[in-house]
Order: sequence, then structure tokens, then C-alpha cells
Amino acid sequence: IMISGATVNWPTIFHAKLSPKTLHLDYTLALNKQLIDISAIDLGMEGFRIKGSFQIQDYLSKDPRIVAKASTPSTFRYTDVRYYVPYGLIDSDTADYIENKITSGIFKLDTGVLDGRVSQIAHMEIGQNYNTLMIRGTVEKGIVSYGPKAPEFNDLKGIIELKGKNFNLVGMTGNFGTSPFFLDGSITEYNTFNPADYPIKMDISPRTPEMAWLAKMAGIQKLEYSNSSTLRLVGSGHYSAYRLNGDWDLKQAAYNLPGYVSKPLSMPHTLKFSTVIGKESTKVTSVNYNLQPLIITGSGLIGYGDKPYLGFDLQTNRFAMSETVPILSMWQKYKPRGTVQAHIRGGGDPEDLSAMDYHGTVDLTRLSFQPDEHLKQISGISGSITFKGNSLETSTIATRYGSSMITMKVAIKSLKNPEGDITLSSPQLYLNDINLAEGNPGANVRRFNASGTLKKDSITFKSVSGLINSSNFNLSGVYLTGRTPQATLFVTSTKLDLDELRMFSSPAQKTGNQQGPGVDVKLTLNVEAGHFGKVAFSKLNAAAQQEKGTIYLQNLTAGMFGGTLTAKGRIAPGGERGDRYDLTLDISRADAEKLFTALDISREVTGTLALHGDLTARGNTLLDIKKSALGNIRLNMNNGTLRKFNSLAKVFSILNVSQLLRFRLPDMATGGMPYSSIKGSFSVKEGIVDTRDLFISSNAINISIVGTADIVKEELNLTIGAQPLQTVDKIVNRIPIVGWLLTGKEKDLLTAYFEAKGKWSDTQVSAIPVKSMGKGILNIFIRAFELPVRLFTDTGEVILGQ
Repeated sequence: IMISGATVNWPTIFHAKLSPKTLHLDYTLALNKQLIDISAIDLGMEGFRIKGSFQIQDYLSKDPRIVAKASTPSTFRYTDVRYYVPYGLIDSDTADYIENKITSGIFKLDTGVLDGRVSQIAHMEIGQNYNTLMIRGTVEKGIVSYGPKAPEFNDLKGIIELKGKNFNLVGMTGNFGTSPFFLDGSITEYNTFNPADYPIKMDISPRTPEMAWLAKMAGIQKLEYSNSSTLRLVGSGHYSAYRLNGDWDLKQAAYNLPGYVSKPLSMPHTLKFSTVIGKESTKVTSVNYNLQPLIITGSGLIGYGDKPYLGFDLQTNRFAMSETVPILSMWQKYKPRGTVQAHIRGGGDPEDLSAMDYHGTVDLTRLSFQPDEHLKQISGISGSITFKGNSLETSTIATRYGSSMITMKVAIKSLKNPEGDITLSSPQLYLNDINLAEGNPGANVRRFNASGTLKKDSITFKSVSGLINSSNFNLSGVYLTGRTPQATLFVTSTKLDLDELRMFSSPAQKTGNQQGPGVDVKLTLNVEAGHFGKVAFSKLNAAAQQEKGTIYLQNLTAGMFGGTLTAKGRIAPGGERGDRYDLTLDISRADAEKLFTALDISREVTGTLALHGDLTARGNTLLDIKKSALGNIRLNMNNGTLRKFNSLAKVFSILNVSQLLRFRLPDMATGGMPYSSIKGSFSVKEGIVDTRDLFISSNAINISIVGTADIVKEELNLTIGAQPLQTVDKIVNRIPIVGWLLTGKEKDLLTAYFEAKGKWSDTQVSAIPVKSMGKGILNIFIRAFELPVRLFTDTGEVILGQ
């Protein structure tokens, strides 16, 4: 029979109209009252040919028996015959799978047998009616697709059979995407009332693209996978809740989830799991992740709906941490040591692990790590970390940082936006452990306590307190991290030595062979009482700023030597040459004796002092500062006493030797010389103090001093004018005297002039004639003593009364 242009429409059996271009049928038929016997059939159309036989027994009865056998002498393409599959004779789930999941393949029907009554064939789901149909064939280059988002099963090859109530895949090989696999599987109960089951045994070697797809489904898109490994899968159940167990040998695989795990090639590693795969999620009923020395067991849930979800309940063995442990790869750079054990439950969007909720604990035993190459090792950490939702807190942990024993506790409010509260305490915190006081390894802070908040880019100090030698302090403020660190600090103290405070200056940061600046700091300082060198002070308030290593003193006030000090200026680091000081200072109502004693200048002056100075100096010691000092000072002192001044004592001695006067001059060796005021200005350069207008007023005598004092060598080079203020006893015509005497208009004022040279302790003093003085110095004395110029008309000698 040759048929052209025919159309068959049988929707209960075929899901499309069948319209072959030509249909060629060769057959041999015998007919009797009980049997229609087509003993040989050869049916052919484009792309397909089938041979077999067909019998209808008892065809005149209400329930005839059909016996059909078929095979294909050659292969055929599924795409050519897909519409000829009798879906109406196959279980609906199986039919749906064949029609919608199988997209391509080259098939061959080896054996096909249909043997049963029409009633049996029409209801294969009843009893053992499923035995009426048996099909066995082969497939090559088959393709099964589960949608555009999933990798295809391709290059499928093996045996396909419908036998009894099972649809079997026997000895199947192929690829899942690019990943090769071997599969034996079935669809059971395909045409019964019972739910279908899909048992499989599958060995697959997952490769990079398929692992990327799987990682994306699980919400861990950052997973990097390479090389190959063997995953053995065993599955069963209906596809709506499919049970799939895996045994995965990952030794020959390498993978990396940045920050969490980094497993290198050839490291022994196995993963065993049991899952239930549903339409919306996969339940991981058990998992065993063995990556020695770490073993993780637990369960989980992977949701792959519109919004991905990852939930888990995991626990680890007690494992030893080291920089070679592949888990928690973010910690490897910190060179960890010690043991860890964890039990954590969590859930949330896996695309942002930091935003998930976590519950559970991590136990740490003798853990140590190196937080930074510039910091000391933290060691001996024993305690626990407790997760609560998106936050965590630690137990009180005792540890060692460098040489310092520290007790600490940490609480992180949000893992999504990390912000941690930390408290620290130490009986003795060594400053070189925190990169301070590096030249003094024994320097430490006793009874150290600190509390603060750590954020991604800042540290807030709520309170940092302790004792340094005799000093105490309490610090608060903010430290901004980054490429240019900055700090704003507030320091209060009841007792503080400022020299000790300088140990907190940040050291220069080394960059190659050069040194870069340390931390920029804004400092506010409030101190009840303290010292700076030998200088005692009280009620100190200061605002300072350190930029690129230079300290700018913006405002300082303090009680000092019974008076008040105000100052501003800057202190710049100078390395081996010493710091450079540029200061403007004012002292009012200070005790002169205490001030000069503190400066190692003199202990021979009392009184109330006011001073203004603009000074520049450089050095690491007071001597260096004296040598390099440069600037100007204005001095005003009142109501004090000059005691044991070697130079003045010798001046008074010379005046007494003249025996011209009946009054008593002050005795510098006992009570000293009281004065009402001392005024003068000084210039300072390279350790030399120069004055042109120092004037001492007292009831007994006025003294004017011009010259220099070397405060380093302690040497004087002075010209001194003395003016006793008592009345002359008598008038003489000519009086021999060492030096020169000048009389005033009322003949009651005398002045004498002297030179003082040499060491402070042994100054050589001699009277000098007026004519030996230069005009400049003489004019200074004329102005100082308010003397009439006419008295100097004869510079050779002056005769009283003439």
C-alpha cells in the first residue's frame, strides 16, 4: 500500500495530527473467523522504518486480544518521529517527560511487544495490565533539557526499555553540560495508580560551568571551581520530592569561595550528603564535609524560588587551625594556631552571607594569630563566640598580646555593617606592643582599661585609662583608619608628667628607606596637676594638633610657679638633631625663685615675675635647647630680693672700700638686697642672652646692667651702673676713688660703673672710668639713671662741687 497526503487525527493517542508525505506499507495478511493475522509488516515513511507483525484474536468479540511485535532495522531521529509517539498509551508523567524533556536523539527499536486484551491495553494501570507492553531500544546523541537555565543532558547513549511497570535507562553515558556521567535509572509505576518513582545510580565528574550553575542556584555565585572529581549519586522518589544522596571524592578538585574556603588540588577531601529535591527547594537532610583536619556535619535548606534562600545547621569537630587549613581562608594571612569547634545555625539570602541570621557558638582553645605585620602576635585565646541573629559576642577571653597579658570581650552588633564593641584590660600593657615607646622596651601602662567601638573605618575610644609611672590618664576620642590615619583625642588626668605623655606620640611610619609621618592627632588635654621636666604645673588645659609629625600647640593655660602660664606654638620632629620648638609664652604673677630654679638659671632671686617670650630652639635635652635658643624675652619683676649675687656683692664691696658714704649698702651674703622692681628685655641667640636695658630699682640703690650672659658656659660679660640713693655726708673738693663718681644737681646722687666678667660662680668685678665706656653704652646709662648730659662735659675727671 502506498499512501500520499494522508492525515490521521487521534488526539487520545497522538498529541498532533499525523500527516506523513508518503506512507509505504508491505504486509502479509490472513483472516478467519477468530483471527486477523498480519504476519509481516514493513512500514516506512520519511526518516523512519519499522518491521513486525500484528494479530487481532477474537476480533468479533467485545474484548479482542491484540498481539503486536515491532523493531526498526535501522536508527531514526527522534525529531522525525516525535509526533508519532503514542502518548495516550503511556502514563501521563512518563508521557510528559518524553514529550517535554527529550529534545533530540538517534534511536533504534530492538524489540517492541504489545500483547493483551483491548480492556487491558486501555487500562494498564489496573492489576498487572502493565505487562501487556514491552519496549527495548537504544539511543545515541540524546539530549534531555530541563529548561533554558539548566545545563542539558547531552550525548546520551545507552539502552532504553519499558518493561513491566518500569521505564528503564540501562548503561547510560553522556554529559551534564560539559560534565561526563554514567547512569542506570528507572521510572517505576509509570502506568499504575501508584506514584511514579525515579531510582538512579549515577557517577558524574562535575566541571567548572556546571559547578558555576549549581553555585548560582545555591546563591554562592563567588564559588570558583576547577579540575575534576567523582560524584556518586543515588536517587529515588517522585520528582516532586526526590531523594538524592551523594558521595563526592573531591581530591582531584580545586575550589575557592573567597574568604571562606580555599581547597587546593590533590588535598584529600570528601563530601557526603542526603537531600530531598522539590520544586521550590532542596532539603539537605544530612551532610558530612571532610576536609582534614576539619569535619563538618549537619543539615540545610536551599531555596531557589524568586528569591534564593540558604539555611543550615552545622557543627564541626574540634580541629586545629593553621595557615594551611583551607577553611576560613580569610584567616590564613593572620597565621592562626590553636583549636576551634563550632555549632552554628543560620539562614537568609546566600548572595550576602554577612546579612544572614546566625545562632550558635564557636569555642576557641589557645588560639593565636598575627593581626598585622606591623603588630605583635595575639596568643593564648581561650573562650567562646556566641552568634545571635546578625550579631555576635564573645565570652571574657584571656589572651597575650606581645608581652602584655590582656583580658578582652567583644560584641558585634551587625555582621552586615560590622560594628564591634570591645573592652580590654591589662595589669601591665607594654607600650612597644602597640608601637609606642620603642626606645624604651620596659615602658608600660599599669592597670590599663579600655572600652570602645570598632567600625570598618574608625575606632571610637569610649574610655582608655591607666597609670604610667607616676602619671594617670583617661583618654577618649575617635581614630579614623585608612591611608592617612587621623585621631581626635581627649585626655584628662589628676596627675601627669608630660614627658611620659610623649611616649604616646605615634612613631614615624617607614616607607622604604624613608620615614613617613605618623598619625595626625587632635588632642585636648586637661590635667589637675603635673610636671614637665622640673616644672610643676596645675589646672593645665591645652589644645594641640599633630600633623605629619609636627605638634601645633593651639592653646595652653596652666597654673605654674604660683602664677599663670599661657603658650602657643609648634614642636616639629627633628630626628637625631632633636625636636624644634617655636613657642610664644606668657607668664604672669609667678614666683621668680621657683621659675629660675626649675630652669637651672639661678636660685638667687625672689619676687613676683611677669614674662613674655617668643623663642625658637632645637634639641633633645635642656642643654641642647639652651645652646640653640633664639628669640626675645620681656621681663618684669616686683617686690623681691636679690641674694648671693656674686657680681653685685663685689660691686657693693668696691663701693664700701671707697668709704665716701656713710650709708649702709645691702649685705648680699646675708639678707640680700630687696628691690621694688626689675625690668628689662633680652635677646637670645645660640645660648647667649643679651640685654640693653635691665634695670633694678630698690630703696637703697638703682642698678642698670648692659651686656651678655652665656647660659650654656655660665659666663658673664656685663657693664654695671650703680646709683646709691642716700645723701652725701659732706662736700669735698677732690676725692681720689677707684672709678668715677658723678654728682647730681643737688649733689646728692652718685653713680659708679663696673665691669663684671667671667664665670657666674667667680665673676671678676672692677670699677671703670666713664671715659672707658663706649658712647652707646654711656647713653644707655644716661637714659636709665636720668642723668643730665652736662655732667659729662669733662670725660677725664669730675670734681665734686665744681
